[in-house]
Amino acid sequence: MNYNSHFLYLTVDVLSVIVPFACSFEKRINFWGNRKRIAQSIGIVAIGFIIWDAVFTRLGVWGFSPNYTLGIKIDGLPLEEILFFICIPYSCLFSYEVINYFGKKFSNKIRPNAFISMAVGCLVIAIIHYDKLYTLTAFGGAAIFLFLLRNQVFAFAFIRVYIITLIPFLIVNGILTGYITPEPVVWYNDAENLGIRLGTIPVEDFFYGMQLNGWVVWLYARGVRG
Repeated sequence: MNYNSHFLYLTVDVLSVIVPFACSFEKRINFWGNRKRIAQSIGIVAIGFIIWDAVFTRLGVWGFSPNYTLGIKIDGLPLEEILFFICIPYSCLFSYEVINYFGKKFSNKIRPNAFISMAVGCLVIAIIHYDKLYTLTAFGGAAIFLFLLRNQVFAFAFIRVYIITLIPFLIVNGILTGYITPEPVVWYNDAENLGIRLGTIPVEDFFYGMQLNGWVVWLYARGVRG
């Protein structure tokens, strides 16, 4: 692949969803049979995250290299970034269904106190670093999500899929944050985050991703009521 290609981000989007989409028609899981619920879950959450993304882009919390995108923008965001909020949650939902189908024999319980402890830990970090926008929102949002997740019947199922999908997460975010390119596809202003990275990935991305996929799974699991 040409690492200076304007198709790089689009390629990452496509590759992240192509296998889950191709397997969506498998009859045992029948994921495609839930396409209305899939679309609603992804669409509702994507709107919120796109707004968050656009605001932080304007504030200079993060931005995008023109060298790896097509140059098509919507409200200041590259088209590929918009597609990210569709492709990644779709793949996560597919993984959620697959893992649930083949993991029925495993325990499906985590004590609520575990979620409360994680939520408190995230909240403390958010409060201490309230002056860093990405840290505040990533950890603060994760604290709220984890606290609300504590009594949900699908809580363990989500945590299980989140842990398993950390492998593709590391690949996708590694590419986007500059692991294989001279400059990152998505750059971050370190004045607005902790400056702690796993390779090239800011630690906040792990909690941002938890929220993105977590709320999508939440709506999907509850049948998108309302």
